[in-house]
Order: sequence, then C-alpha cells, then structure tokens
Amino acid sequence: MPVEYQPYVVDIKNVMDDGHCGFRAVAGLMGFGKDDWARVRQDLMNELGKNPTLYAGVFLQEERVSKVLESLNCFIESVRYKHWFTLPYIGFLVASVYNVAFITLSRDMLLTFLPMHSALPTSLKSICMGMVNNNHFVQVYLATDRPMPLVASSWTTHHKRPADGWGLAYGNRQIS
Repeated sequence: MPVEYQPYVVDIKNVMDDGHCGFRAVAGLMGFGKDDWARVRQDLMNELGKNPTLYAGVFLQEERVSKVLESLNCFIESVRYKHWFTLPYIGFLVASVYNVAFITLSRDMLLTFLPMHSALPTSLKSICMGMVNNNHFVQVYLATDRPMPLVASSWTTHHKRPADGWGLAYGNRQIS
C-alpha cells in the first residue's frame, strides 16, 4: 500500500485468491454477494461490447478491446494469468458500469478511474481496491476526507460530454 495513503485506510478485506480476486473485490465493494465475481465479469463484458469504439480510444489500441473481452470471458472456478483483472484497462470499465469513482492503490499505480459516459449522480460513490504482492487484489475502505489519486489520463481525452461533471467533482481532491 502506498505510504501516502496509509493514514486514510480504514479497513482492508481480503478475498479468495483464485484468479478472480479483482472481480471478487469489486463484487464485495459494490455490495454484491461474495461469489458474484461472474456477475462483475459479465457486466464488464457487456459494457465493453456496447462501447468498443470508445474503449479502443481509451485503450489506445483497437486490438486491445478484443484482448480485454477475451480476458473477461472466463467463468471457470480457477483461472490463469491471462484472465486476471488487468489495470488500467478494466478500471475504466468498472467506473463506467457501476457509475463510481474507482480508486486503485498499489506500489506501481495510484489512479482514479471515472465513468466514461454517464452524468454525475446526485449521490457520489467511490470504491477502492488495492493490490498486494503484485498479484492479489483486496477491498480497501478509505476515510471520506482522503485525497484522490490522479484521474487516469485517458479519461480526460476520451470521456463523453455527459461525464464532464465527474472531473469537476473530483479534480480539486487529487494528489499526484
């Protein structure tokens, strides 16, 4: 966990380490059942399938869209590396599908992902996931007064106009 964020961590919850840990962590953070990793995978596949042109720009490679779709399309119990939760790509999908600010914390990446096409809701929600040991995701619960990591740069250049409010709402809380 990045040192600058440790004072803001209220709780950390572990999830099963079966290759679906990132999807399990998102399911738990969204209040779904602990075994709803498949629902999260399906929701993310649906988002990417509905908006391939948008995400080709976000991912900076058209072929990356099919690779991410392929990695998401895995519903067996234990999975190999190619089907793991991969950042930054899947971070954009999580924020957009669940209409949340999605914060990711690891030694190598402190980023906030914002929804790509939805307007700012009246009730803001952010969720946070951390990476430990460079291969496992956990649910992280942060204090409400915490600063936000920088917004992923592809959001700034590729989000749709209705999502402008997200940048305004979170821009003044960013740290680098």
